[in-house]
Amino acid sequence: MEIYLYLENNMIHYHLSKDKKKVLSYVKEEPRLKFLLLQMYKHHLPTYQHTLRVALLAKDFAERLGFSPEEAYKAGKGALLHDLGKIKVPSEILNAETKPQGEDWELLKKHVCFTREYLFALEVEDKTVLYIALAHHEFQIEPYYRQKIGAWLNIER
Repeated sequence: MEIYLYLENNMIHYHLSKDKKKVLSYVKEEPRLKFLLLQMYKHHLPTYQHTLRVALLAKDFAERLGFSPEEAYKAGKGALLHDLGKIKVPSEILNAETKPQGEDWELLKKHVCFTREYLFALEVEDKTVLYIALAHHEFQIEPYYRQKIGAWLNIER
């Protein structure tokens, strides 16, 4: 499956096939999110591209699995937000040819905590979106930096 991403009229578009085009409407609806994505684009293009691919695939998969339009929207939005915290990770670490070690690795793992800070600044309160964005490393063999159990669902600031 090929994914094509392009910009048109300041909106991010994609299609999974030549005859299918979709728009990430939540970027247009939230100027602060658009600003942060632009910062990510400037800071580390591969992370920006990864974020778009994950968001578009999450939304598309949710739709194909029969999720309601609202649920599919939340899946895409949570996926779009999942790596915002990498804006605070130096690009030298993100561009490393080998897996970061020591302090660099610890800082990279904290991108989820940094993402949480951005989500609260954006006033994201939907628990589904927060869970998708903040729990994306919790279920792998070597989970990333954890706050408290379930901290991604804690709405209290």
